[in-house]
Amino acid sequence: MTTLEDLDRRVTALELGLAQSAKTENALGRLDQKVDAMHRVIAESDARTGEKLADLQADLRATQQRLETRISEEVRGAERRMVDTLNERFDGVMAALDRFANPPK
Repeated sequence: MTTLEDLDRRVTALELGLAQSAKTENALGRLDQKVDAMHRVIAESDARTGEKLADLQADLRATQQRLETRISEEVRGAERRMVDTLNERFDGVMAALDRFANPPK
């Protein structure tokens, strides 16, 4: 037979369980808010990282273009110097051949 005291203990246990459940729900709610905040932070961080990556890629392309231009200028300069040297040597050889064919009198 159930006594009034037994019912009172059951009601107290149910009230304690309900209070614990409410605390758990509040904790889960706070946890959900923290997870949502973390997702926002991660999304913002990803966006900033993407922007920085795009900037770095643009800088890299600009640096590559400058280097290619500089290398091209250096190669053209070396080609001009080489042609000038070859022309000087050719002129020297032609003058020597001319002296050989037509010695000074």
